[in-house]
Amino acid sequence: MAKDRIIISFNNASRVFYPGQIVEVNVQLTVVESLKMREANQLEDIILLKGVYNYPFKFQLPLNIPSSYESFNGRVGYAVIVAVDNPWPFGLETMGHFTVVSLLDLNKLPNVANGGTVEDEKTLCCLCCKSGPIRAMLSTDRLGYVPGEAIKFRAVITNLSNRQMECSKAQLIMKVHYHAGDETNTVMHVLSALKRPPIPAGATDYWSGYKLHVPPVPPSFLLGCKIIDIHYYIMIIVDPSGPSFDLNVPMEVTIGSIPLQTVAQMYGIPSAEDVHGVVGHGMLPPCEQFPDNIPKPVMAKRVIGGVNVNAVHPESSHYFAPVYPYYNWEKPDPNVTFQRAK
Repeated sequence: MAKDRIIISFNNASRVFYPGQIVEVNVQLTVVESLKMREANQLEDIILLKGVYNYPFKFQLPLNIPSSYESFNGRVGYAVIVAVDNPWPFGLETMGHFTVVSLLDLNKLPNVANGGTVEDEKTLCCLCCKSGPIRAMLSTDRLGYVPGEAIKFRAVITNLSNRQMECSKAQLIMKVHYHAGDETNTVMHVLSALKRPPIPAGATDYWSGYKLHVPPVPPSFLLGCKIIDIHYYIMIIVDPSGPSFDLNVPMEVTIGSIPLQTVAQMYGIPSAEDVHGVVGHGMLPPCEQFPDNIPKPVMAKRVIGGVNVNAVHPESSHYFAPVYPYYNWEKPDPNVTFQRAK
């Protein structure tokens, strides 16, 4: 049996928009039988006869709004909600979700074009016996990247203890802070990872020529949102054998939406079909915030996956994953493990 139906269509098929942009929408209402509905500021109900009705409208997105972000712990979501207000207990409603991309330009941030070095050490203890330290040094030639790039890093691990290190790992980590009043909940997602073999006692291990691929993710900081804060780190982890805590050496990096021009000009224009391991959504719509002298990105679904965003009918499932700018410049290292996090 046919039912009344609402279809929401956007002028931009990719449903990707920018702060300040005009969003044009058409709502198509199909009425199978005569439908009684209430109209604002009207004393009497009105009757919609059987047929198809179209209601086009448009609105402008505010400036300085944050990028879309969806997770099981918190979200920044954007949607058009359409409802037919009728006298019956259950009205006709639907939602049309879309993505807002707030651009973070690496060229406007200080120090992200510079390299960085961090190091730390840890002394292993076992009962009354004290062993020599384990040391790790991590360095990279710059601190700013965009999704699609590979983070090239170097690391040196010196094992001066009398124990074997089970392994060493390199990880790209997304750390999300959720703020509610005076409370903060922090969730960490491992986006990609590498692993090297054991390090014997007294030996030194060198990481050289390794890369961690940056998947489609929201920009650092999630500017414009006061309750969700996002930071990214590359981290070297040394796992000692026996009862002891790992040595963790993190270095914060910034993930932006617009790449450093000195880096972007070395690459050609990517195509949606070439995106590796992600879903392309065509080239980005025109936006004056993208410099003319760099290759434009494609849109790709975030690596973490979708969540149920059905606020109209919570008992039913509607999974939505926002998309983010993705620059298909380098293929991921086949040794890198990509992980889906909740």
